[in-house]
Amino acid sequence: AITVLMMISVLSGFLAQIPTALVFITLMQNIYGIGQVPNLIIMAIILGINIGSNFLPQGAASDLITLNLAEKNDVSDFNYKSLLKYGSMMTLIHIGVSIIYLTLYSLIFP
Repeated sequence: AITVLMMISVLSGFLAQIPTALVFITLMQNIYGIGQVPNLIIMAIILGINIGSNFLPQGAASDLITLNLAEKNDVSDFNYKSLLKYGSMMTLIHIGVSIIYLTLYSLIFP
């Protein structure tokens, strides 16, 4: 589950979320069988898709819109570089918290 979380988080940062989710859902159904994918893997996919899109500004449409609005309104100290810096730091923190959550979930609900 942690490997799935890491892979999907990285891919979701570079690619759109829907195609990434469809590829991983299909992949997991081929590995485990339709309707047999463990809850832990499903949670890893959901967390990875949601968290990974914030890793790079181009991963989320809302980040790009925010950058355009900030540029049009002459907002100082808010540019691609600052959004990349703070977005990637927060994403790494969230991935760490997600790993802890998935580990605890696997220990409590084996």
